[in-house]
Amino acid sequence: MSEQRRRVMVTGIGLMTAIGQSAAETWDSLLEGRCGIGPLRAYDPAPLRTGIGAEIHGFDPTRWASRRTLRMLCRGDQLALAGATLALRDAGLDGESDLGQRTGLFLGSNKEMPRMDELIAQLQAVRADDGTPDLHRLGRTASSVIAPLFFVEGLQPAAAFHISEKYGIRGANAYFAGTADSGAMAIGRAMRTVRRGEADVVLAGGYDDATGWWAMSKMDGLGVLSTRTDLGQEAFRPFDRDRSGSVFGEGAALLVLEERAHALARGAHCYAEVTGFGA
Repeated sequence: MSEQRRRVMVTGIGLMTAIGQSAAETWDSLLEGRCGIGPLRAYDPAPLRTGIGAEIHGFDPTRWASRRTLRMLCRGDQLALAGATLALRDAGLDGESDLGQRTGLFLGSNKEMPRMDELIAQLQAVRADDGTPDLHRLGRTASSVIAPLFFVEGLQPAAAFHISEKYGIRGANAYFAGTADSGAMAIGRAMRTVRRGEADVVLAGGYDDATGWWAMSKMDGLGVLSTRTDLGQEAFRPFDRDRSGSVFGEGAALLVLEERAHALARGAHCYAEVTGFGA
């Protein structure tokens, strides 16, 4: 089938947001006018100039992965795995354990090193009396200070491995790191992959735990976050003359993109068609 005739449909949607832990919950919350912005609860934000964000409360990662797997997943990766599962479930594909070589995976994120707040706090404990780092003491205690799986958990595309392992995805794949449009880039590249005939089904989207301490402390230091904690939900004013900065949120948004004839042949519901992409 030529590239011109291969049409790309959205057949699955997986959302994990501060206002819903599924696409349906998020949509209902939007219709009700709910906002996910509130005081940060995961840690004490007192050292920061901002104390608000859009956190996902009540998120239970054990719903989406075994405890053994969770040892190697940071919170952002956990959200990605949850979003991927929801998207495949919505598309009627989550029961598959071997989606094979005609299924691809394209992800985008701005992943930070995990548990940096814990690591920094632990490293503070190996300072000498004058406050300088005691490297000899660190050498003696490093095995207990730094978790064995710290760097495995910190690998940028870790979520891609765990998602593909869980569902047997062995087709075209890529990970886009660092920029705010990485999730959109992943979806665009996925669309082209289906259109060009490199895959029939592709799971694609973005995820981030941007409200985590490490990410928040860096952006807070750059002065790009809103300092109007007192405004709460009203602090995020992107087009207002009185805007004071951004308000970060965490979450995941993944889509299942599928070649139209392939989707219709298995009776899949088509939400929309992706007709183009540019960057």
